[in-house]
Amino acid sequence: MTPVGNIDCRSARLDAVAHPLLRPRWLIGTVLVALVVTGCLAAGFWQIRRLGERREVNAQVRSRSGTTVPLPDAGFEKDSGVVDDLIYRKVKISGTYDRSKEFLVRFRGRRGLPGYEVVTPLRTDRGTVLVDRGWVPLEQGDRWKVPSSTTPTGEVTIVGLLAPPEHGAPRIARPTTPDRPVITGSIAIHELSRVLEVDDLYTVHVLAAAGAGNAPFPIAVDPPDLGEGPHRDYAIQWFLFATVGVVGWTLLLKRRGPLASRTLRSGEQQLEGVVEG
Repeated sequence: MTPVGNIDCRSARLDAVAHPLLRPRWLIGTVLVALVVTGCLAAGFWQIRRLGERREVNAQVRSRSGTTVPLPDAGFEKDSGVVDDLIYRKVKISGTYDRSKEFLVRFRGRRGLPGYEVVTPLRTDRGTVLVDRGWVPLEQGDRWKVPSSTTPTGEVTIVGLLAPPEHGAPRIARPTTPDRPVITGSIAIHELSRVLEVDDLYTVHVLAAAGAGNAPFPIAVDPPDLGEGPHRDYAIQWFLFATVGVVGWTLLLKRRGPLASRTLRSGEQQLEGVVEG
């Protein structure tokens, strides 16, 4: 007769062996798949949040740009807290262009073509506003200022959109000859205020709705894109990746992994029971 203690020890060892999912290779694989699936789900939900943010911005642009208003005085104050309330408002401004402080912004593309954007300070009775007058192709910008694209003289009135501030490093390149403009990598108001030696700059710049009038260049910068972007499609892709990971790993466990072995052993035990019976 086999002692009861030996039977209990043997049963415990059999129970430990009966969980092949805990073997290192399957356990590590399951953990890795869980991490990948978690990452895919996180990326999918992040894209959903981005879609919501994009919709909020689009709604803000539509509501603020629907009516033309005078340039708000708050932008001349040295208070960064007013920026969010200013951007995307459609404004009408009158003043005189200061061509002596006109500059170019490099690495600006338009419909696949490289080029620059031309920014000219507009002197008003309340202060100075940087006006992005539009885009010029690379060959025009490299020899700016070109005779065919002169800056309007005298008092002008423009309509444009107050643009969000740009935070990239300007990396300003000063002109090598007097007839060449300053070239910068971004419209960073605070840095440009120092370089242009203008103390009363408006806190955000204006995207002019019209370019150079009868001149071929500059061409007005396109207004903000009000589409929803690829965020929804990206979210669906990430969720599909997560689903494929879960389903694929589960099928692998059932067909070639420990779940398949357990099913096979269960079937053999049932067959033995039928034979003995």
